[in-house]
Amino acid sequence: MKKFTRIAAVVAVLVIAALLIGGAASAQLFPPGPEPGPEPPGATAITSGPGDKMYPAVSGDTIVWLDNATWSVQVYNATSGESLTIPGEGIYATMFMRQVDVSGDRVVWTGMSATTGAHDIYLYDATTGSVTPLTSDPALQMSPSISDGFVCWNEIDTTTGKGQIQWQNVNAGDSELAKFAAANLGSPRTENTTSNQLDPTVGGDTIAWFDDDGDASGHLNLNWFAGSGGGWVTFESSFPPLSPPAVSSDGRLIVWIAEMDGTLVLRMVDTVIEEVQEITGEEAMPAYPAVDGNYIVWADYRNGNGDIYLYDIQSGQERQITSDSAEQALPDISGNRIVWMGYDTGQWEIYEMEVTGLPAPPTPVSPTPVPPTPVSPTPVPPTPAPPAPVSPTPVPPTPAPPAPVSPAPVSPTPVPPAPVSPTPVSPTPVPPTPAPPAPVSPTPVSPTPVPPTPVSPTPAPPDDLSITADDIANLQWQQDPTMPGWLTARDPARGLTFFRDPDIPDITMIMTDRGEWYGYSPLTGLISLQGPGLI
Repeated sequence: MKKFTRIAAVVAVLVIAALLIGGAASAQLFPPGPEPGPEPPGATAITSGPGDKMYPAVSGDTIVWLDNATWSVQVYNATSGESLTIPGEGIYATMFMRQVDVSGDRVVWTGMSATTGAHDIYLYDATTGSVTPLTSDPALQMSPSISDGFVCWNEIDTTTGKGQIQWQNVNAGDSELAKFAAANLGSPRTENTTSNQLDPTVGGDTIAWFDDDGDASGHLNLNWFAGSGGGWVTFESSFPPLSPPAVSSDGRLIVWIAEMDGTLVLRMVDTVIEEVQEITGEEAMPAYPAVDGNYIVWADYRNGNGDIYLYDIQSGQERQITSDSAEQALPDISGNRIVWMGYDTGQWEIYEMEVTGLPAPPTPVSPTPVPPTPVSPTPVPPTPAPPAPVSPTPVPPTPAPPAPVSPAPVSPTPVPPAPVSPTPVSPTPVPPTPAPPAPVSPTPVSPTPVPPTPVSPTPAPPDDLSITADDIANLQWQQDPTMPGWLTARDPARGLTFFRDPDIPDITMIMTDRGEWYGYSPLTGLISLQGPGLI
C-alpha cells in the first residue's frame, strides 16, 4: 500500500501542476503502458490515425473522446459510423481524464484558451451545431458532468486547493435537482465556501460528490442528492475514496473506489434502498469505475497491467473483458455499450464493445445494509458574491491504480485533468450556428496549437525554499523503483525528493521531508501545490 500511496500522491499533485503550468505536457500525463498487443477479442477499434485518442465517454449511440494530435473533442455515432470534430477556434481541449462528458445530443468539456491559458467549461449542442461557454472567468474550472440538461463541474481555488460544485441547468424549468443545487451548492453564486466539494457527477436526477463538510482533517465522505425522493444523504465512512464517483443514467446507482484496511475495493450504493455493497475482493486492484443498467465496468491491475472487467449486478458474476498485455484504461458504459482507451497499437485508441443479453433493471444481491446518515441541509439563498470552490481529483490514469484526485484531482485523481468549478453569474453564450456541421472524416484537420500563457498560481513557496534551473540540472537522476518509467533524485542536505517523467522534462515535482509538494518549470518557477484535498 505504501507504493500505491506514493504513486497516488505524485499523480494527484501532477494534475494540479499540469493545469497550472499548461502546455502540451498535459497531453502526455497518462503513461503509455507496455508494448502494443493484439486487439482485444470482441472489441472494435473506432479510432485510428496519428496521435492518442483518450478519455472516452458514451451516451446511447454517441461516443466522445479527446484527440491530442489536434487538441480537440471528437464525436462518433456508433450506429451510423459518422464522426465530427467539435468546432472551437482558439480553444483547445484539456487533455486529461474526466474533462469531457456526453448526454444525448449535448457534450460538455473543459477547454483551454490559447490566448489566456484559462480553463473554462463549454457546451456543444448537436441539434444546432452551437458551442456555448458556460464559464468565463480566471478561476480554474474542470471535470464537467452532464445528464439531460443539468451540467455540473468543479471550480478550484488555486490558493487553498479546495473545490466547489458549480452547475447550470440548460433546460427550461426547474427540476428537483436544480432546486436543490440552487439552495445548497456553489452556483448560482453563494457564500457556501466552508467545505471542500470534489468530483461532482450527475446521472438522471441524482448528483454525487465527495465533501469534507468543513472538517479540518480533510476526510471526504460520499454525498448524494436523489431528486426522485431520496433527498440529500451523507454516507459517513472511515474508508477514504480513491476515485471520483460514477452515477448510472437513471440516477439509482453510484460506484466508487475506496481503500479499506489497505485493500482497494469497488463499492456500490443503491440510492433507492440506501444500501452499500462491496463488489470486488482482496485479489482485485480496481480503478476508474462506471455503472449503468445492470453492469459495472472498471480497469483492474490485479494481473500487473490494466484490464477491463465487468460485473453483472443481477447475477453477481464478474467477467474479464480484456486479457492482453497492452494497457486498457478508463472505461465508460451506457446500457450495454462499453467504451475504453487501449494501447494495443502503440498509441492510445478508443475501443467499443456491446455486452449481449442485457438483463432487466438490477436487483441488488442481498448486500449488507450500511445505513447512510441523512443530512438536513439548511438552504443557502444564492447571492451575487463569487464563490471559491478539484478534484481532482481529476485522477490521472496510470498503470497502477489511482487515487481520487482532489485536483485538486486529490488522490488521483489525481487530476490530475486532479484528475475534480464555478459558473460565472451570467455566462455569455455563443450564438448558435443555424445548422449542425456536416459529419467529417474521423481524422480532423489538425490545428496548430498555440502555447497558452501559463496561469499564474496564487500560492507561493516559503521564503526558505528556492529552486533554480541549475539545481535541477545538477541532480543525480535514477529510476524510481516504485513508479516504472519515472526518474527520482534526492537532495538530502535540504530534505528534498524530486520526481520527473522523462516524457515531460520541463515539469519537476518536489516533495519535502515534511510532506509538502511543489512544482517547478522554467516557465513558472517554483509553485506551491499545498492545500486541503490536493494529496
